[in-house]
Amino acid sequence: VYKRQVLRRSRYVRLRPYRRCERLQDTGGRSQYSLAPFCSVGVLRWGSVRDRCNLPAREGRVHAGGGPRYGAAPMVQSRQHAVGTFCFMESGSANAELTRRFYEGLLDWGTEVHAFPDGGSYTRFLLRGLPVAGVFSVEADDDLARLPTQWWPFVSVTSVDATLERAIALGATPLGEVVKVPGEFAAAEFIDPSGAVCGVWQAGAHTGAQSIGEAGALSWTDLSAPDPAGAVAFYEELFGWGHAPVEASAESYGFFTLDGAVVGGLSRSDLPAAPWWRPHVGVNDFDTAVASALEFGGDVGAEVPHVAGLARRAMVTDPNGIRLMLIESKT
Repeated sequence: VYKRQVLRRSRYVRLRPYRRCERLQDTGGRSQYSLAPFCSVGVLRWGSVRDRCNLPAREGRVHAGGGPRYGAAPMVQSRQHAVGTFCFMESGSANAELTRRFYEGLLDWGTEVHAFPDGGSYTRFLLRGLPVAGVFSVEADDDLARLPTQWWPFVSVTSVDATLERAIALGATPLGEVVKVPGEFAAAEFIDPSGAVCGVWQAGAHTGAQSIGEAGALSWTDLSAPDPAGAVAFYEELFGWGHAPVEASAESYGFFTLDGAVVGGLSRSDLPAAPWWRPHVGVNDFDTAVASALEFGGDVGAEVPHVAGLARRAMVTDPNGIRLMLIESKT
């Protein structure tokens, strides 16, 4: 996918120039399912807009993933995500190879790596051969590589342009221009008024993650913010979400709702400098997954206080410092 590079310190944003690339021409860069996410739409590279590049998949870097832990591959289909629900997750890494190895080991994700001529890359993470997440490389000498990193989610919308315009009017800061690939998708990211990064995704042929709500896939997403009331007001206006507080929970917690259905969570953060939309990936064996995170060179935070209606949760940090939440799968 096209990407833009962003420097963010608190609420200060400095955009970097970028250039678009042609679509990949080599069939070796496509998945056997021909779903066209990432591999068929090219990857945005930093630099002059006059430059173009062709990005083949790195030889020997296609691994389907989702072996015995996740069962046989499903029938090929393009999953549709309801408007106003989370549909994808992404991150950046200063050492994409190290990040790739960590998640291959921790989540049994497969990978498809698309190499850049200058040594950078974009990695598609796969569950049973189908895309569920992505990581783009960040140059080691770039300012972004020295900042705290984390995964961030995308919400499905009918119009990225209209949604981003509305978000800005409500106090959000855009992260670059809307990225459009005709017939494939349109996407954009913004920093909400609390300081958390959120993405919006307008589906075409590329609808986002092809698996949601199961072990090995995005299974829950919540916002940790210092001002929950302000976040509720912002997202109510932006996505039409409601909010329902959780009674008898061990922390101040509530659920975002859409048409009566729960779509995400909201908790009060005691760290104003670190608001975060927290994607959670499901795991079948929570204790084993936590131990594996340490085994593969990551770090594990304390188990998150229990919230009624949610399973066990904990934050893991990969060797590059990228934060991700794990949640015990109910399937």
